[in-house]
Amino acid sequence: MHKISLLGAGVSLAFTAFFGLTTPAATDDTLLDLDKEMSAAEVLADARAFRNGYFELHPAPFHSVAEADLMAAFDHIEASIHEPMTILDAWRLFSTVNPVLADAHAGIVIPGRSKIMKARLAAGERIFPLSVYFGEGNRLYVKLDNEANSGLRKDTEILSINGRDTGAVISDLLEHMRGDNPVHQRVLLERWFPSEYWALFGSSTAFQLEYAEGGETRTATVDGADTLKPASWAKPFGELFEYKILENSVGYLRVDTFDHDHKADFFALTEQAFKHFKEQNIETLIIDIRENGGGGNSMWQKGIMPYIADRPYRHVSSYTARVTEDNASEGDVIGEIQSGVYTTMTEPELDNPLRFKGKTYLMIGGMTYSSAIHFAITLQDYGIATIVGQPSGGRAGTTGNVTNIKLETTGLKAFAPVMLFSRPVRDGNESPVQPDILVPHHPDNPDRDIETLLQLASGK
Repeated sequence: MHKISLLGAGVSLAFTAFFGLTTPAATDDTLLDLDKEMSAAEVLADARAFRNGYFELHPAPFHSVAEADLMAAFDHIEASIHEPMTILDAWRLFSTVNPVLADAHAGIVIPGRSKIMKARLAAGERIFPLSVYFGEGNRLYVKLDNEANSGLRKDTEILSINGRDTGAVISDLLEHMRGDNPVHQRVLLERWFPSEYWALFGSSTAFQLEYAEGGETRTATVDGADTLKPASWAKPFGELFEYKILENSVGYLRVDTFDHDHKADFFALTEQAFKHFKEQNIETLIIDIRENGGGGNSMWQKGIMPYIADRPYRHVSSYTARVTEDNASEGDVIGEIQSGVYTTMTEPELDNPLRFKGKTYLMIGGMTYSSAIHFAITLQDYGIATIVGQPSGGRAGTTGNVTNIKLETTGLKAFAPVMLFSRPVRDGNESPVQPDILVPHHPDNPDRDIETLLQLASGK
């Protein structure tokens, strides 16, 4: 048996795949016509292709879900197809399996969704204009008025949208969200509420809101937004990465993505950052990956580890893989499942003149996923840093090498991972990465999390 190469194994579609922002397989410049009506036979053919493709690709299809639950979800989809439906309605049906799969690297999305939405907004459609955060019991609060025309203050609780209780709205949306667990799914929905609302409920020129103020229920009519908030990975480089000196000579490095597209600039930035940290004689370093949904392992392996690692390390201990045309070695049989132990250790650069030798904290949270989880478990398992914050969004034992499942008729984008990894040293692959020190999260003001950590680090 030949060993499958782990080269690039940590690379995931990250949130590009998560929110369906890649283009259809047909052509890079073709936008899917979501209003196109498909026959019941065509929709059923793609439903079966989705089911079959998942089982053909995934090396451990029931690692995150009970077999009976997953089979029932796929059966429900097929049993619900009785008449023609639009491509958008097909997605609304197919995506009910997303939360059941309990793996953000598996599911179905609308390809090119952001481009489709921008085109529709230009044609007159409108989306929910507020960025939000969730409270206990599916309570909904204003985080930011993206259009600055609602008159609603930050932290205002929204009680209903267009006559529907917000708790019910959130519950409905969660029935279509991908994510490794319910907490992960909620965090992702929270970040992308306007887009997810549009995908399930459609456009609305104005939104009728009930909200709480001064102990009373008030109403407001808020115009829909005509612009789409940029995706996190589409933000300018300067908004994704940051380094600075905090109080008490604490160094701070924020890394919101490990997207390979930023590799050269990121490597230059981290070199500058650690040079600055050395010049300032910092004794404590905070690396913040709370908003990091992944990308490629080489970003942190080459961009951060040379400056903080003080012992040999590996990012996985073993793997289970489905052999595909993309990962096969000579003599492998396409479709077979292989397992192996990953023994290669990366040596630290002990002679690196910029290597930081003080106390390192790594901040994680509900958005921390994919290669960002590989980074976190590597630091935790080898004691290179103290993990702080909230549990990660995904499991410590992640999947990877996401592969597309071709859906011929609808053009929707389905996919599944072909690799399953075990963390480097510790057990607990099925659980999120647990911080060594829990730091309370303030969704209304994430900077308060850092202030709390600074107090803990200083012993106050």
